[in-house]
Amino acid sequence: RTCWTALPAPSADAALVAMGSLQPLAPRQRGGARLVRLRVDDEGLVATLELDDPARFNTMSAELGDDFDAAVACLRERRPAVRAVVLQGTGPHFSAGGNPYSHAGKGRVAVPAAARSLLHTLRGLTALRSLGVPVVAATHGKLIGGGIAVLTCADYVVA
Repeated sequence: RTCWTALPAPSADAALVAMGSLQPLAPRQRGGARLVRLRVDDEGLVATLELDDPARFNTMSAELGDDFDAAVACLRERRPAVRAVVLQGTGPHFSAGGNPYSHAGKGRVAVPAAARSLLHTLRGLTALRSLGVPVVAATHGKLIGGGIAVLTCADYVVA
C-alpha cells in the first residue's frame, strides 16, 4: 500500500506526511508511555508541552487528546508557578493533523460520533487557552489540517 493509493493527496509532500497516519495504533497499556510530555523549568517558570508521537507525525487521536488533557490539568495545578507555555512536537513534523485511520476497522463512523471524538481530542487545547498565560507554538516540518488548528490555541507561532 502506498500513500498515493491509501488516501487522496494533493502533493507528494502531503502524501509523505500522511504516511505517518497509516501506521496502526497499538493498544495502550494503562500507565504506559504518554503521547504528550510536560516539562516545567522551575527557574524560568516556562512549561513545555511536547506532542510525542513522531511515528505517526503527531497526528491527533483520542489517546493524544487524553494525554494533552492530563498535561494541561497538571499545568493548571502549577499555574501560579508557570508564566508561559511552549507547545512543540517531536520528530520531523509538528503535527500532520487528524489521523484519518484512527477509526480503521470500526466500519462507517456516524457524523455525531466523529464530532464527539474530535471535540474530546481538542478539549485539552481549549483548556490550554484558559490557563491565562502566553502560549508559544514552536513549529517545524509539515503542518496540515488539524495541525494548523492546534496553532489556534497559541498566542505566538514560531516556525
